[in-house]
Amino acid sequence: MTLWLLLATSCATEDATPEETSAWSVVNAAFGPEFFDKEARKGWFKGAASEQLVLPNLVDAERYQFLGLAELRWMGPDRRQGEVAFSIDGWPATMMIQMTRVDGRWQFVQVSPAAQQERLVDLLGASGFPIARGATHWSGGFAGRDAAGRPTASVMVVVHHAGTFVDGQGPYAHAAGPVPGALRSAMRTRAALAGRAHAVYRPQVAIALGRRQPVKTLVELADWATAAGAEGLQLVARTTEGKPAWVPLARKAKAPPGARPKLMHIVVNEQTKIEAGPYRRTIPHAAGRSNTKALAFALVEAAQEMPEVTGGLLRVPPKADVGSVTALLLAIQDAMPETPFAVEVAP
Repeated sequence: MTLWLLLATSCATEDATPEETSAWSVVNAAFGPEFFDKEARKGWFKGAASEQLVLPNLVDAERYQFLGLAELRWMGPDRRQGEVAFSIDGWPATMMIQMTRVDGRWQFVQVSPAAQQERLVDLLGASGFPIARGATHWSGGFAGRDAAGRPTASVMVVVHHAGTFVDGQGPYAHAAGPVPGALRSAMRTRAALAGRAHAVYRPQVAIALGRRQPVKTLVELADWATAAGAEGLQLVARTTEGKPAWVPLARKAKAPPGARPKLMHIVVNEQTKIEAGPYRRTIPHAAGRSNTKALAFALVEAAQEMPEVTGGLLRVPPKADVGSVTALLLAIQDAMPETPFAVEVAP
């Protein structure tokens, strides 16, 4: 609510300014139609901002969409600071901006560091988030907001070689203290917003990793998110068009006293083995890789023979990467869409 109040106030003060000199119109021009015009950018971005702005050189204009001014704060008669919202390949993101007015003309003097812009593009590149055919479409983005600037139900945690980020903030030390702490803080913020709207919030975390990153990092983050209070987990992916998507993940928790859950175990090593009660099935690998189609067919059969299965564990070797595990999870979901599966790493 505060965000939009600040925005509305800023707009009201800028309306009295001539259109060609208002901060509002400058943001719309510089990040809209003239963003990919090199000569035009020289007039808008000065000093540090001209060096920090690298995004137009990293992506084609077709991949970029200006979403609007997310926030604009009054810092003095001739200073403004805020955030610009945009998307790359449909992924909402934000960029910090600082503006000053010189001789009646607004200019950008600082934007988010170049490394932050490079990270966004890298995560949507060849080694970025896994591309998963059939994954569920998602409205989430890098800063934990959708394209309209609203917080998504899931807190977004991203691991990149530059560090670990929560809702676009960070980097945090990749450890069992800082990351769960940041997740708890982000979930409390959402719970407070839900409370004001008289709604119920179910804590969720979306885990975002490059497809070549080790699966042990995924398992680690799932454990930290659960410890932070997450009741729902998602693995972030991309559709075949590169748009935001997710694959469901189950969280591991101790069974209540007296409960006897019926679990299915899928173990991947030289072959893929399915175990559920008395049911046993071994699936040979094809060209040294898991045969996901054969796995899906076998799981349909297993679900028919063992309808009482309530969940499952997918155990993979330590050298497995996030991309291969995503493919396995999608095969499982195709065959058993109502059965939650968690991921484990073999010792």
